[in-house]
Amino acid sequence: MKRAFASLAVFSFAALSLLPLHAAPVLEENWNNPPQDARVRAYWWWLNGNVTRESITADLEAMKAKGFGGALICDADGSSQDGNARVPHGPDFASPAWRELYKHSLREAARLGLEMSLNIQSGWNLGGPMVTQDDAPKQLAWTETLVSGGARRTIPLPKPKARDNFYRDLYVLAFPAPAAPDTSTPPPAWSASSAQPDHVAALAADGRADTFWVSSGKAPGEGPTAAKPESLQVDFGRKLTATSLILKPRDGYGPKSCALEASDDGKTFRPLATFAAEARGDTRLSFTPVS
Repeated sequence: MKRAFASLAVFSFAALSLLPLHAAPVLEENWNNPPQDARVRAYWWWLNGNVTRESITADLEAMKAKGFGGALICDADGSSQDGNARVPHGPDFASPAWRELYKHSLREAARLGLEMSLNIQSGWNLGGPMVTQDDAPKQLAWTETLVSGGARRTIPLPKPKARDNFYRDLYVLAFPAPAAPDTSTPPPAWSASSAQPDHVAALAADGRADTFWVSSGKAPGEGPTAAKPESLQVDFGRKLTATSLILKPRDGYGPKSCALEASDDGKTFRPLATFAAEARGDTRLSFTPVS
């Protein structure tokens, strides 16, 4: 809205020198009461389809009172982002009950002199009940199985994790595995101040991009704060020297404000760096070598 108003102001002042003096009242009148096609539109989110005839009327009357010219209906969810409780599901997009609500919104918009438009699909990614699973967006999923070679063998392959019980086999790829890792040194031990049952500390470093550690707390206000931080700790089991850290946050969630500390005994820690993590992509931190 601010960008639209700024553009309108530049155009008005630039054109003012080309208009006769008696046009000034017209400009002032149009500024205070712009024509319908110059008014701002609301991005009207029908959150998880949870709307009623009463809420539709209340929203549209509020838009009219605030000088809006109309609205774009976008029926989609997203209510559970950032740990919020999910909004109860309303009528399915384009179902008979949904269409009755849509027709009610058109009638109310016409009564109030508002223009309406519609996002023709629903959901993330865009879809709706008319889109079958075969036609819906897909992602590649996989599992790995290590096999000893040198003989013909029949081995059942584990099924990858699937969503909504939808899975189709595409390929089986076989290739020589790299040399076995050195097991003479035990792997680091991971612990955390708290964790959700499905997102334990060890998942922070299992080498997979689709798993991660998440501290406990799912309701708003239960996440980490400056007064009540959460921590992730790695014990290497031996002394080593470190010079950098690569942090991969959970896309769009965090962490955000971070502190890196080191310890010789796992009890007394000394600060190394404080930093703000990128919201998406890697955060790469370099520091003076520390043992």
